[in-house]
Amino acid sequence: MKWASILLLILLTPVPGFPQDCLDYAEGIYWTNEWRLNAPAYDVAIYGHHAFFAEGYNGLWWVDLDDLERRHYVGPLPAAYISSLKIVDSHAFVANSDGLTVLDISDPENAFTVGHMYTPHGNGDISIQGSYAFLREYARIRAVDISQPEDPQTVGYGYVVNNYLADLEIDGNYAFVLQEQSGLYILDIQDPTNIHLVGHLDTPGSAWRLAVSGHFAYVADTNDGVQVVDFSDPTNPVIVSNFNVLGYTKYIAISGHYCYVGRSGQF
Repeated sequence: MKWASILLLILLTPVPGFPQDCLDYAEGIYWTNEWRLNAPAYDVAIYGHHAFFAEGYNGLWWVDLDDLERRHYVGPLPAAYISSLKIVDSHAFVANSDGLTVLDISDPENAFTVGHMYTPHGNGDISIQGSYAFLREYARIRAVDISQPEDPQTVGYGYVVNNYLADLEIDGNYAFVLQEQSGLYILDIQDPTNIHLVGHLDTPGSAWRLAVSGHFAYVADTNDGVQVVDFSDPTNPVIVSNFNVLGYTKYIAISGHYCYVGRSGQF
């Protein structure tokens, strides 16, 4: 059985641009609670008092955060691999190996599908900006108009390299995409019908995950730690700092003045 846990604080490094005296090392690390999952969770999103988990072939589930013993399967969904989800208002947008599925979760116990769009190559990540969803496919990103959740429609594509894309983040007018062997790509998505590449930076390691804050991108670069990239000029991103952590750096997130890194199966 797998375990899901809530981690309150792990401090690894200051975010560039914030003074050192903003950091508080006193609180340390502690767990608040944990519960069993039937399968690995690849993504999680919160709606009110419910946590929704994308559990691969095990489907989409929620847990009642007020009563962790209450766990419920969300269906019906395509018999597909559930990889990522985002929640906007009362709709869950679920990326899966069959395409994009939209659910009404206003009543989580009676969630139902309101729309679906098939994609031939499946999807890895989903990010949402306004009335558009951006899906990471094998070697490109897909822009989808979700202004009518019951009828999502593809409006454009952004082509990167002819190889597997590892991660996708959206910030403002730009999409940030990683390819494991060739690094960071920046695409202009201001017009979702005309997505185009504007910048590229190869990183020294294998680029796996990224987080964006301000005009910095933080790349989890596996054996080469974390690369901090300044993209204030999106056409010319540059590495301005890096730091190493023990182990294999695979996951990263930014919240406020703090950077959180997942490595070698642990935080």
